[in-house]
This record gives sequence, C-alpha cells and structure tokens, in this order.
Amino acid sequence: MPSEGFTTVDVPDQSGKCLIVTGANTGIGFEVASALAARRARGGAPLLILLHGLI
Repeated sequence: MPSEGFTTVDVPDQSGKCLIVTGANTGIGFEVASALAARRARGGAPLLILLHGLI
C-alpha cells in the first residue's frame, strides 16, 4: 500500500523540547516550521524560528 506522505499528524508530541528551525522563510524549513507550529499547540514546546537572507 503506497504511503500518503508525511503530514502534521505524523509529528510526535514535542512536550518538554525546545525546537529550533533555521531557514524557515522558504522551502523545507518553512514547511517544517509550519508543521511544528501546528503541533506546538498540543505539545506546548517553545519554537524558535530563525530566518536568513532578509537583509
């Protein structure tokens, strides 16, 4: 049976962890930050998003 792909439901509980995502303004970094932010509401983990190339 083919996989339906990775979704935010696949992200495990992040309770007690500090999450850091670099390059979150585009591409994979953006998608990862979005998925973690969506799951953060349930787990309550702090999420630090670092952007680059905005100067």
